[in-house]
Amino acid sequence: MKFENVSLLLSTLRDKLEEFGSTIVQRGQVVEKQKGVVRTNCMDCLDRTNVCQSSFARHVLDMQLKAEGFDMDAQVDQQTTWFNTLWADNGDAVSKQYASTAAMKGDYTRTKKRDYRGALNDLSLSLARFYSGMVNDYFSQTAIDFLLGNVNERVFEEFEADMMTKDPAISVAKLREQAIELCQKRVVADESEEVHGAWALISPHVSDTIKSLPMEEVVLLLTDAALYVCRFDWNMDKVSSFERVDLRNITGIKLGTYITSIVSPSHMDASKNVGFVVAYQPGKADVVRTNTRTSSTRGEIAPIKDPEPGNEKNRPLNLVDFFTYKAQPPAEKKLAFKAPYVNSSTTVSTEHETELQQITTIASEIARLTKESRLYKRGEEHQELIQKEDIISLEEAKKNTGLLEQLGHSIKRLVWA
Repeated sequence: MKFENVSLLLSTLRDKLEEFGSTIVQRGQVVEKQKGVVRTNCMDCLDRTNVCQSSFARHVLDMQLKAEGFDMDAQVDQQTTWFNTLWADNGDAVSKQYASTAAMKGDYTRTKKRDYRGALNDLSLSLARFYSGMVNDYFSQTAIDFLLGNVNERVFEEFEADMMTKDPAISVAKLREQAIELCQKRVVADESEEVHGAWALISPHVSDTIKSLPMEEVVLLLTDAALYVCRFDWNMDKVSSFERVDLRNITGIKLGTYITSIVSPSHMDASKNVGFVVAYQPGKADVVRTNTRTSSTRGEIAPIKDPEPGNEKNRPLNLVDFFTYKAQPPAEKKLAFKAPYVNSSTTVSTEHETELQQITTIASEIARLTKESRLYKRGEEHQELIQKEDIISLEEAKKNTGLLEQLGHSIKRLVWA
């Protein structure tokens, strides 16, 4: 509340301000150049009220007018209300553009007085800014990025789909490249394995499912021996877990339409929402590992029960039971992958593969290496691994999308947009 210190600061810097002077242009010629600027670092400047800067500006304006023959000391309004109002109105206009409220400390800027009513007003502005930052800033930031030319018109489709804004200064392609490089270093331990491909794809949050919200971005590595599904912590830049599937255990690949949501038109576009599902028979070489350095091998022998009801407990295991169990293969599992959208609001070039071309290339490469990893008997017919079939069609997606999911997106759209 000690705003009289602003006057003390002005008295201290008066000689320096007058030494800086002003830039004067007459008839297109620069007669005098300003020799310095003042940069203010304080919470008032952060609020864009520029309490200190307004005092400096008023003093410099007095100097400029005196040089033109106008002595402001002789005016009736010694408080220069006109200047304070002009400065405060401009501050409010700027503040409303980025903070959705008027500028803080406005009472002092206008009247050069500070009391409890101004403090209470600033409290209400702070609460309004907090609410705006939590709710209203999403679409505002999207519109600002578009108006500044940082993104193209596709940003509005992305906002409608995800109800989120993306920082145009962050290169998603660069982040994916770094994640892929890190996964290759951390995950592929066998030096004899040759990496044939690496991609950032969308996958269900829970393994062995086709749809499990939230869908998350994973890194898929393909070597000449196995598939590696790496779940990446994008905030910490580390591999949180990975799953290894031996290529010899792959039984089939289904490729087709993969619609996981119907809350926006872009989510229902069958040409853009495509993916593939890898089916495999778990084996000893398949591993799941987390970043805690623990691992588990799938396909191990599970507890065996007597097929006769009522005798499940306390019966010795005999040789017949062992061979009976070994003859029964473990249940088939699956890994689902969806292509990320290749065109985004930050894309500069339009020369990209389509989503369908991208996943077709990946699936074909997996099928090729899977066939090469197996030892086929002479004359044995090679089974076609890739089957083109809808993973989740639009009709299925409409049936499976819950009311709660649609209601949640509608509320976000109502509030945030």
